[in-house]
Amino acid sequence: MRVNELMLYRHIEEGQILMDMTFLMDLDAEAGIARKKNQAELDRMEQESLEFHKKVVEGYRCLAEMNPDRIVKVDAALPKEAIHDIIISYVGKWLARP
Repeated sequence: MRVNELMLYRHIEEGQILMDMTFLMDLDAEAGIARKKNQAELDRMEQESLEFHKKVVEGYRCLAEMNPDRIVKVDAALPKEAIHDIIISYVGKWLARP
């Protein structure tokens, strides 16, 4: 069992509240690292290895697959305007539900 799965189950067992909807800005590790390298300073997590970041991406994708009704994957490589439109669409549908 993956660490992220264990964390999710722990939250459920402890009765912690889960969000009704979560947006996963899905981006390959390489692309995410390339974006962050333009920053002046990187924090400890951002300085981790590519392999570490690939595992993090895989973990979040796994959580999204386990929770398709709650976690919406959005292609973070899309232009900001397209990402905005996708999120607005999902939120609008969620708010309009009975």
